[in-house]
Amino acid sequence: MSLKFLPHRCVSAAALTLAVVLAAGAVLAAMLPGCALVGATTYAIAGPTKTVTVPAEYTGLEGKSVAVMIAGDEYLLYRYPKAQILLATNIAARIVENIDGVRMVNPQTITKFQKENPEWMTLPYGELIQRVQVDRIVLVDLGDYRLHDPGNRELWRAVIEGNIGVVEADSRDPDNYAYYKGVRATFPEDGGVGVLESDQETVELAVTTLFAQKVAKLFYTHDEEVKR
Repeated sequence: MSLKFLPHRCVSAAALTLAVVLAAGAVLAAMLPGCALVGATTYAIAGPTKTVTVPAEYTGLEGKSVAVMIAGDEYLLYRYPKAQILLATNIAARIVENIDGVRMVNPQTITKFQKENPEWMTLPYGELIQRVQVDRIVLVDLGDYRLHDPGNRELWRAVIEGNIGVVEADSRDPDNYAYYKGVRATFPEDGGVGVLESDQETVELAVTTLFAQKVAKLFYTHDEEVKR
């Protein structure tokens, strides 16, 4: 199967983001009532911060063809059918936007490949990367994906947790990860949001956006605000 690539940098960033990524900032800003007040009091609560430069943990995507693949058990993907495309699109867009020369396979093409080839999860990674025909696979293996705390359907409190692995076609051992890291995102980070104050689509978009940000930042040097 020949997979379709999108042009890199600005063109593919615009193509990949679609409405879901373009709307992410508005979603996060509008999610909680009183956001302006929260922002105004952040300094007083958290204290002074400083900007630090965080180096990339893995730098092998530059100039490479890349596919982002999202894995999860059948129950998780059945319960949250948008999980694969939301995460793959968001992560792919951020990688293309921030790393030079990446040739990203369209996430819709990858998710279609996964659905049409359910045996893909059983393949050795070396065989899988040959089937997908790329230099690198960024594989996100979801362990947790939920929009409520267990037993509490009255509050939206979303969690995504997964292991991020990179498979290299040119590795001496392509059947093993060249890089591996666990990532977790929660939204909102403190407390929760009443079910009448928001909806599933908004909450899911918010938490997938935060998770995608954390994943993509593993692969490029960036600035972050930390407490002094």
